[in-house]
Amino acid sequence: MILKAYLKKRLKLLALLCAFALIFALVLWASALPAGAVGYAALLCAALGLLAGTLDFFAFCRAHRALADMRGRVSVSLDGLPQTGDFIQADWRALVLEAHQACRAAEERAEAQLREADDYYTLWAHQIKTPIAALELLLQDSQGPDVQALAAELVKVEQYVDMALNFMRLEGEGSDLVISRCALAPIVKAAVRRYARLFILKGIRLELGSLEGEALTDGKWLGFALEQLISNAVKYTPSGGHVRIWVQEGPAVLVEDDGPGIPAQDLPRVFDRGYTGLAGRTGARSTGIGLYLTRKALTALGHTVSLSSQPGQGVCARIDLSVKPLDPD
Repeated sequence: MILKAYLKKRLKLLALLCAFALIFALVLWASALPAGAVGYAALLCAALGLLAGTLDFFAFCRAHRALADMRGRVSVSLDGLPQTGDFIQADWRALVLEAHQACRAAEERAEAQLREADDYYTLWAHQIKTPIAALELLLQDSQGPDVQALAAELVKVEQYVDMALNFMRLEGEGSDLVISRCALAPIVKAAVRRYARLFILKGIRLELGSLEGEALTDGKWLGFALEQLISNAVKYTPSGGHVRIWVQEGPAVLVEDDGPGIPAQDLPRVFDRGYTGLAGRTGARSTGIGLYLTRKALTALGHTVSLSSQPGQGVCARIDLSVKPLDPD
């Protein structure tokens, strides 16, 4: 493979050398020189050419290996880029170095801008929780038919703020996973408790099956994923419907509702970022981010999530916790 590439690169030079040899052979033959002298000269030229070609081929191989070794770390450094005495190749080398420096400078600017944006939105997400908490206190002391509805909308606002914060955490390079053996019942109950007002407001019946079981996971991020699934179940379940949550052996956590279900053509894409599906476009407002973050968080934990549904028969979401979590480091 390397030899073929080398011969292709030197094809014009080899053709030129062959043409020179042919010219000299014809001239010497026309001069009626002894065949032995001609053959001896040709042999010396061939030996010298073979030696020069061999040395040039080895230099070509060394340059190829050096460049191949750099492929995996070209984004970090160009240390070890082969030197060359060829004027044109030296120009190419200088061009590559300048392009690399420009790319690194652009990356550093982009990283700095991303850090600034991350710091800003993180600060905003924490600051906005203060007026949310104040509104919750005001609603607790208020009376009237619209109080429950306002409180339910406030729950949604807090959920969206948490989604924004967790989106930045999951999309960033850092990780705050803390893997430990966690009981599943407290995690499920905490997630349900957060949406209690929405269950009450819509008159949705909650059925909690067996919640016994433990899993090697991060309780905070598993709770976040469960909250997204419960939020979807409440959002799409009609008033007077029911949502069922239980733990299977394995273990696995399941969230089932009796909403409109998901069309078959939407099922393969519901976890894609920004995909809202038919229900999100025609009915309830959907951002297409909740399920994307759910899968991303669970994947980081080494778990899997899947949805099964038939149109008109609701959705059953299943979080498989039997997979060994990934090392957060």
